[in-house]
Amino acid sequence: MHEHPERRELISYAVLDVVYDTALVGLAVAAEREGRLSERPAAADIVLLGLAVHEVSRLVVTERVTAPLRAPFVERQGHGETPAGKGLRHAIGELVTCPYCTGPWVGLALAAGFVWAPRPVRFVSGLFAALAISDFLHGARAVLRRAGKRTHPCREVH
Repeated sequence: MHEHPERRELISYAVLDVVYDTALVGLAVAAEREGRLSERPAAADIVLLGLAVHEVSRLVVTERVTAPLRAPFVERQGHGETPAGKGLRHAIGELVTCPYCTGPWVGLALAAGFVWAPRPVRFVSGLFAALAISDFLHGARAVLRRAGKRTHPCREVH
């Protein structure tokens, strides 16, 4: 008896959901049992985590240096990548080609680090947050340059 292809895909997504949810709940319960959770997260940690998640997700999904991580789950098409295969392989391929989908997984890993190894993970998150800000500034500068605006006080655009 053959299953409907959409059902197989849904099962693969459900597997990923169960793995993520189990890790999230397990982290929260273990951290609470050990008294590692604060009443509410510090605003600075939320901003730091948000910027780091954005940058790491972008790196995982788009950069050549992380292509070996994506390779088992994607196929090259022109200058881009698309999910490969079927079932769980395809579902993971969708995950690693979408920064919005990768973000929660990266966030979970960094959040676990904030709980279990806060000092080194804040250091690493700070680095990735700085890279995210740098990327934004490079993008803003490129937009200004295309608009014919000055991008440096000592240089005039003619």
